[in-house]
Amino acid sequence: MGERMDEQMQEAWMRSGAPNEHHARLLELVGVWDARATFWMGPDAPPISSDGECVNEGILGGRWLSMRYACDFMGMPYEGTGVMGFDTIAGEYVSNWLDSMCTQMMVHRGKPGADARRIEMSGSAVDPMGVEATTRHVTTIHSADRHTYEMFRAPRGQPEFRSGIIEYTRRT
Repeated sequence: MGERMDEQMQEAWMRSGAPNEHHARLLELVGVWDARATFWMGPDAPPISSDGECVNEGILGGRWLSMRYACDFMGMPYEGTGVMGFDTIAGEYVSNWLDSMCTQMMVHRGKPGADARRIEMSGSAVDPMGVEATTRHVTTIHSADRHTYEMFRAPRGQPEFRSGIIEYTRRT
């Protein structure tokens, strides 16, 4: 009985670790991208824009997309890094993000939707002023050479607003 259980467990691990169509979709984003970012600190705030670069790589056998972003933002150098993948056990996309403007790790998760070119994930965060908010991030793959990343925030007790969009154009 123990040997059969070991075989079943090994088979389950192999199935859960195999990349699928969701991983392939993320790998469409591998490359070097020019980025045009626009952010809003509040629903009525004026936009803040910057241009940057994002380098995306497939890692760990195509199971994860590693992202490295750099720009000048609000007069300061900004760097960010993250990883996005698809958790086959939970059946959902998952991502994390770290950057040079804070010490917080953003974590988002989301089930695939009807539109395979759109990846929507949700999470929560506390801003530097101590305001807790739900967050929603939407990646839309428009073509092989263009995608967008939209960020939405809903501070506790307030309606959601779009807090940012990054428009990516493939360089290589």
